[in-house]
Amino acid sequence: MSFPAERAAILAANPWLPEWEETFVDRTQFQGPGAKGWARRGRLVVAQSACQLAGRGYSWPGSVSDCTFRGVYLHEVGHVVHAALGDREQAVLAGLRALGGPKVTGYEPNAKETFAETFRLLAGNPALLEAGRPWRYDYLREAGVNPPEGSHSNWERGLVGSPPQRFIDQCARWIERGKTWRRPQTRLL
Repeated sequence: MSFPAERAAILAANPWLPEWEETFVDRTQFQGPGAKGWARRGRLVVAQSACQLAGRGYSWPGSVSDCTFRGVYLHEVGHVVHAALGDREQAVLAGLRALGGPKVTGYEPNAKETFAETFRLLAGNPALLEAGRPWRYDYLREAGVNPPEGSHSNWERGLVGSPPQRFIDQCARWIERGKTWRRPQTRLL
């Protein structure tokens, strides 16, 4: 299984990105038995069996919390994207962290994971990222990282399939928490 539509849309919106190699495995054999995926040097690996099924816990494709196969894939593509920034990578990563404000998710232990989680939403449901963390959405756009063209302009339509109401409510609460914070006026790029 792969994500050719997502891949094509990301590459079309960001023609500066090089192609990346994808491998889908039962276990990653990297970073411990619970690892869902990893990316290095233009290659990404995702262990589908380690990913959550849609609806388990708080995970739904296109939502704030997305540890599904698609969500993990887009997160790992985020690592490919920041690595492809070349000489600008460290400045972009540092600037994204310096923005501050509420996080996209609780999984942001360092700048690279902050970027990957932000990119996951930019690629998977850009309207949700723009509604809930507009300063991150704007920052990635300023850095030259674009959402796929033809993405839904309504975040609820960006949720894949027909999510139960609790996922819609989760996203709405996440958006509300982000409304109280304002981006610093200083330029970070």
